[in-house]
This record gives sequence, structure tokens and C-alpha cells, in this order.
Amino acid sequence: MGRKSKSYESQKWEAYTGDRTYTRIFSSMFDSPAYKHLTPQARSVYFTLKSQYKGEYTEKRFNTKGTVICPYSDIEESGIRRGSITRYLNELELFGFIRSESGGLSVASRYTFLEEWKNITNEEAVKLKQEAKNYKTRGDFDSRTSS
Repeated sequence: MGRKSKSYESQKWEAYTGDRTYTRIFSSMFDSPAYKHLTPQARSVYFTLKSQYKGEYTEKRFNTKGTVICPYSDIEESGIRRGSITRYLNELELFGFIRSESGGLSVASRYTFLEEWKNITNEEAVKLKQEAKNYKTRGDFDSRTSS
């Protein structure tokens, strides 16, 4: 018979109210070259996307692991201007954190979390950071793969 796991009780300084939800990001990601070279804004967007992930509930909804829907309005609430969101999503894709599927005018985009960031060395991360500065729009980013 397995042990019953204790539920985690948040500390007063960890939550605004009695909120019992949290977003998990492991230390190995924080310590990775890819994460260290992301802009603070891209990190904020990633955290917002990750907060949309609800484990098995999300996986059943999309019939795939690690996919979420996140409208731009949710990302805007994290302090990122709407006109800059695409730039930071492109950066997350470039560094191998996500793959995005564009939604549309009234349909939120889908984002799938990836593991490619784990394979990026410090030298590659420096180059990617410089490359990311060139991709202001989705068209700029998409043209890199078609040329």
C-alpha cells in the first residue's frame, strides 16, 4: 500500500490569497543556457503559457501532452504589450521552448511545450539571442525556415 502524500501548504509570502494553484518550473530549466539567454519578457510569456497548463485535464482536452491555448489578452495581463507578444513567442520558439500554431482573429493560438531547449549550449544560446533580435514579426521568423 502506498503512502498518502501530504498536500503542500503555501507559505504566506507565496500566495496573494488562499490560492492553491501554482506553476512549476524546475531549477534545471532556470540553470540552462537557453533560459539564461532569454529576454525577461520572453521568460514572462513562457511563465504565462506554463500557467495555462493543467496536467491531465489539459492533455485530455487536446489529446496531446504539453499543449495549451492562451489568448494574447492573458499574455498582456503579464505586462507585455500586444504589439510585442509575437516577438517574444518567436524567441521562445527559436530557443526550443515552444511550438506555436496560429489561431486567428477570434481563435486563440495553441502552444506546445518542447524539450529542445535542453540541447542548447551556451555558445549556441549567445548566437540565438543575437538572431532573435532580427525577428520582430511572425513573417520575419517564418522566412528564416523557408530560405
